[in-house]
Amino acid sequence: MLSSDLHTVIAELAGLYDDLNGRWANDPCATDFYQVYRQREYREVYERLKEANIESVALKIIADSVSEKVLSRLRGLIANNIQIYEARQDDFDGIGFDKLYQLWEDYLFADKRALLLHDRETIADYPYPTERERKLLLEENRRDMNALDNERSELRRADAIWIGKNYYRPIYELSRSFAAILDSYFPGEKEKPAPKERQEAAPTILPGTYFDMKLVSAIHNQCNNIQFDNITETDLYSALNLQPSNTRLSVKPGERTRMCYLIHKLYEHLKTDNRTAWRDTMLKTLEIREDFYKSKYKEPVSEIPSRKSESFAQRIDRIFG
Repeated sequence: MLSSDLHTVIAELAGLYDDLNGRWANDPCATDFYQVYRQREYREVYERLKEANIESVALKIIADSVSEKVLSRLRGLIANNIQIYEARQDDFDGIGFDKLYQLWEDYLFADKRALLLHDRETIADYPYPTERERKLLLEENRRDMNALDNERSELRRADAIWIGKNYYRPIYELSRSFAAILDSYFPGEKEKPAPKERQEAAPTILPGTYFDMKLVSAIHNQCNNIQFDNITETDLYSALNLQPSNTRLSVKPGERTRMCYLIHKLYEHLKTDNRTAWRDTMLKTLEIREDFYKSKYKEPVSEIPSRKSESFAQRIDRIFG
């Protein structure tokens, strides 16, 4: 529960974001039972951020004539949180949230259950002096097994939903809303445009025929409804050649890194002086930031790519020969 004092609320939120940003920046994003510990932490952060009334904080600052500089650190941390999410979105989306609960349950119960089953077999085979003794031991084993199954069922009812939830996106959306609220009440100084004589003309590129249908068809065969949302070959041809189309080319969740590799291969394939302008236009179309692209496009052919990325790179490389 966040404090009601203005300066304390701001300090608590800043501390919360400072810790969260460090965790996100170093999050291994692994689909294993250790992720459940991170899920528990992120759930707590999410619940605390939901309680934060940022608009009330802004109105209190205005009403009490407090300098907006009191928000400087918090606003910077919120902006950093947004930046980390957008840079690592593929990593976060790549976690197998639907598998986490089963991994957690196996971690807690699999060995215990296996041991009870082994004991049951041992009891059944051991030459006890009397059958009554065997029967009593088997009944005790059955009670232990039932107790374990009841404990497992209770855990599933209590924890399965939150363990399998992706908290990264909701936290990011809260951060975006916080930033928007603070920007609306305390707009920062707008950057003054550079004098005309010092401004560089932005690279432009016109629609054309940069890639033939044979290449487009091969890419469509490998990537359609996998790396990008379902689209016809004709619409993909139009999108890659920057021609008008009724269907927008959009990246599927968790596939931005592999799309960066595809864009890079297409960029290398282009034999034109304005291929950088083509690449920049495609990145904007796909809503991929240039800094993300530059940090990710080599990942599928790095020394330790994921198996999915390695396989993807091999298939794409075969297309381009």
